[in-house]
Amino acid sequence: MRGEISPYIDLQGRLGLFVPFQGGVGEALSPLTKQVLKGFGRNNYGQLGIAGASNRTSPVGIIDTSALMLSCGYGSSYIIIGDTLFATGDNSFGQLGLGDTNNRSEFTEVSSGWQIISAGGNHAMGIRNGELYAAGRNAYGQLGLGDNDDRSEFVRIGSDNDWQAVSCGSSHTLAIKSGKLMVCGRNDNYQLGLMDTDHRNEFVQVGSETTWEKVAGGYEFSVALQKGKMYSAGYPAPGLGSTKKVFTHVEGFNDWEKISTSFKHTMALRKGRLYTAGSNLRGELGRTIGTYYEFNQVGEDTDWRDIAAGQEFSVALKAGKMYSTGLNNNGQLGLGDTTNRSEFTKVSDERWAMLAAGGVHVLGIANEML
Repeated sequence: MRGEISPYIDLQGRLGLFVPFQGGVGEALSPLTKQVLKGFGRNNYGQLGIAGASNRTSPVGIIDTSALMLSCGYGSSYIIIGDTLFATGDNSFGQLGLGDTNNRSEFTEVSSGWQIISAGGNHAMGIRNGELYAAGRNAYGQLGLGDNDDRSEFVRIGSDNDWQAVSCGSSHTLAIKSGKLMVCGRNDNYQLGLMDTDHRNEFVQVGSETTWEKVAGGYEFSVALQKGKMYSAGYPAPGLGSTKKVFTHVEGFNDWEKISTSFKHTMALRKGRLYTAGSNLRGELGRTIGTYYEFNQVGEDTDWRDIAAGQEFSVALKAGKMYSTGLNNNGQLGLGDTTNRSEFTKVSDERWAMLAAGGVHVLGIANEML
């Protein structure tokens, strides 16, 4: 859950909003503190919101603002400020929702009224007042609109207004609607958890339960939380290793709080403890190179507060500081170089309030002294 939202004034005298860490622990802002959107990593599409295609290997300021939510796709980025959605980067399939397929190199206003945004490989989904909207690539029906046509503007899905959560995988989508788990899109590796490999271009309910809480879509797998219990499907099913045709309970703990998925690995939080599972060919799990099918705790710390899995790299917040590990060929670890890491390494001494990871880039909200 997000903490309470409180106002602050930036350098230009604009009213902004401070949102603490998801999980309820944030950084208290003094009158001499501002919040800044920062980014690092690959910028070939303009996904950092900075003109020019140069990559950044250290956090660089983009705009003075807070955020309700951040989300990064493979080459695109989204931010909700207040309730207004802004987007930048790759727009090859119209995934920025701006009515065209032209890339952007700075954050451009889409529309207002948004509470949730999620970016996938080349599509994006969002929720406005309980209504679900979709834009971008739709080759596998991942937009859930009943066809396979791409959309360059956000289009409402149906007429229901009880959508609660949404997460985009690479080419599939998971959502929660009145506690029901809903899925659509690519399904060649059972990532929809429907016992078959047929793609779906409309949302289909998984099972009959109405107590699902959170969802996360990976490359060819999916993860969902129900009453604190973790379930996974697809290949390789996180925490289980093998292919699972249906959502299968990951034994061990029943108090999971947050999950983040990417290419072939998953991060999870419970009681302030960080766990990782999956492929670790680049050190993205923060441990010795190899593949680990079961979730293993990273260290012994209990003050981890936010997580974001990128493509073969990971970033996380601990006690307000950002840490990263894994693939770093485009500077996506934010450590000032392009050397891979196999353990979580502190990015900077800045205090961070939230973060999001894309294919090869990262965005975050940092607290800075004026």
